[in-house]
Amino acid sequence: MEAAFLAHFHRPDDEAEEDYTTVLVCHANVIRYCVLRALQLQPEAWLRTGVANASVTTMEVREDGGVSLLGFGDSGHLEPKAITFN
Repeated sequence: MEAAFLAHFHRPDDEAEEDYTTVLVCHANVIRYCVLRALQLQPEAWLRTGVANASVTTMEVREDGGVSLLGFGDSGHLEPKAITFN
């Protein structure tokens, strides 16, 4: 998970001519790890987070290194009966 975090969560490349978006499709534990790591939160917070299957998490990493969590585990696109956590 640390390798995935280092590969995908970093300041935008100074040479990039435009903004870009990276889409990662992965297990909830990877999302939880990356979110907590990017926000510099204590690992114990892992136990207080839940991410539904097929949910969407959105983060922004700015040029100044600031990180914003714009959405976490959003499952509003799913029918309520389709929301699962295992």
